[in-house]
Order: sequence, then structure tokens, then C-alpha cells
Amino acid sequence: MDDASRLQVARDAAERMGHRLSMLLDALDDEQLRHLCLDFADEQERTFWNYTPIARQGLALRDMARPQHQLVMQLLHDSLSPTGYNTVQLIMAMEAILDGKEGFTRSLPGRDPQNYCLSLFGRPDAIEPWSWRFEGHHVSLHFAVANGRLLSPYPLFLGSNPAESALRRGASLRPLHDLEDCARALFESLDGSQRRNALLSAYAPQDILLGSVSRVAYELPPSFDTDGWMRATGAGPEDVDRLLIRRHGAGVSLASLKPDQASSLQALIGHYLSCLADDVAEAEQARIGDLSGAPLHFAWSGSARRREPHYYRIQAPGFLIEFDNYQNDANHIHSVWRDPANDFGRDALASHYRHSH
Repeated sequence: MDDASRLQVARDAAERMGHRLSMLLDALDDEQLRHLCLDFADEQERTFWNYTPIARQGLALRDMARPQHQLVMQLLHDSLSPTGYNTVQLIMAMEAILDGKEGFTRSLPGRDPQNYCLSLFGRPDAIEPWSWRFEGHHVSLHFAVANGRLLSPYPLFLGSNPAESALRRGASLRPLHDLEDCARALFESLDGSQRRNALLSAYAPQDILLGSVSRVAYELPPSFDTDGWMRATGAGPEDVDRLLIRRHGAGVSLASLKPDQASSLQALIGHYLSCLADDVAEAEQARIGDLSGAPLHFAWSGSARRREPHYYRIQAPGFLIEFDNYQNDANHIHSVWRDPANDFGRDALASHYRHSH
């Protein structure tokens, strides 16, 4: 896909989102609009994100009438692929499963499939910047727009608790199975020297390392309880040092993988992109390129066995993926795609302001 085609995709995506949001704005009353519409200039709130079941700014699904709720679902449907939309719906539905698993003991804002909020920063406009966020427990989606084109669909966070839930006859519900199984198969395919390079630590961290920081930082955030993690796992200071996210990447490099392993890694990256609308995913794949010559690294921590704590990350100059399955006896997944330069459209917005003001 050439630059002109990518630009057209960005315009088409912004138009789809803006059209659906304009319909929603027309369907809401004044009180609902007060909750939904937030100030684009409030960067602290606009770049806030969190994947726990907390109270949020925005308009919650539970506070919408059915036709309004459907417009929000149409917005998600227009912005995600069928795979992405179905995955988000499954993750939201898992709240009721988790509520039952915990004995229905949580009060609001607890395990509630309606405790997901839409926030609109600014108003859909062909020139001025605007963005929207859809967020709740284990879902955090962000889309930034300016000059009538989509600037960034990141951060993109998806999680699942439980990661696996039993169905009939030995079947199970696993919303994020591809992100877990493909990475494990890749790690298990590595030979001795490849595995030594890929394995950062025998102990998985208790969560994605960056948590929900608004900017990618190449150090552990204050929320990472280093001492608690070492006590809980038996890890040492050298494990902490090896886990650190470094600007140049850590782990086994794409260049040192065999052709079939390199294909598996490319496919794993594709699983993450496949959550976005098909045209946006294709444009993002074109943006990052085929990666064959990129300084890309795959790193693993923890066990390679299912239902034992594990973590991996994939890092290249244009993106950072983290995946962790540690909590609840390794039945609780957190996964995220970050763009260090352009999360929330930061880099593109800076360019917009330089050239438009």
C-alpha cells in the first residue's frame, strides 16, 4: 500500500467514526452529552487509560437507552474488524462470568458488562483534532483524528479474566487464545542459542511492565512492585535488569530466526493488527513494513507450559507489544500494542500544530 492509499484509508476511517459519533451526539440528551463530551485540550484526561474496573469519565453503557447503546456498538463495529469486534464483545461478556466466579460479591463499579464508557474529546470535525476512547475492564481503545484523517489507533489494550472458561464437552472460551498460543509455539520452536537470547528471566512479571502509563518509558514505572515481585517469585536483581524495556530492544532478533520462525513472528504481529478494521490494519501493516530488515526482537519470561505464568514482548522502532498471563494461576491475560512516538496521535498532532497554527 503506497502513501496515497494509506492517506485515503485514514480519511475513510475518520469519516466512518465521525459519522457514527455525529449520529450519537444527535441522539443524546443534555445530561448524557455533558458526560460524553470532554475537552480535547485536557491532555491529562485525553491520554489517561486504565484497564481495571474503576469509575471513569465518559458516558457509560448502563446510562444509555437501547438505540443509543446500538450506535456505540455500531461505532465499534465500524472501527474494528469482525475479529476485533467479536473479541471485544466476548471480553465484555466475560465480566458476568467473572462475577459468578467470584460469588457475585462485587458492588459497582465491579464486574458489570455495562460498566464501559465512551468519551469524546472535541467534536468530529474535518480540520480540528478530536479523539475518542472506549474503555472498561480489560478493554481500552483510543482513536485520534485531525485534518479529517485517523492519526493513531493506539494504545490498544485487550485482556481477559478468566483467560479460559470451560464450556461443554471439554471445549473452552478463550478470547485471546491466538495471542497466547502462537507466541508459545514460537518460543518452543527456538533452539538453544535462540532460546537463551529470547529468555529474559525464568520468572514472569505479575503484569505488563508498563502498566497504563500514558507515555512509553524505558524504565519500570512506580506501579511495578519490584521488591514484592522478587519476594513472590524468587527472582533476583539480575532478573529485574533483564526484564527492563530497552530502546534498542531485548530478546532474540528477527534476523537470527529461521524462515519459518520469522513467519510465525510476523503472523503473531498480524494477530494484534487483525483487531483493527481491515483497511486500517492493512495500512498499519504497510506503515511498519515487512519488518524483515527491522531491528525487531521477541522476548519471553516465565514458563513455556500452559497455565503457568508467562510474559512476552515484541519490540521494533515503531511499536511495542506486551503480553502477560500471571494472575489468577496464569488464567488472566493483559495484552497491549503501544506506539512509543504516536500513542494518542502525539507525533502526528505535533506535526498538525506545527503546520496548521
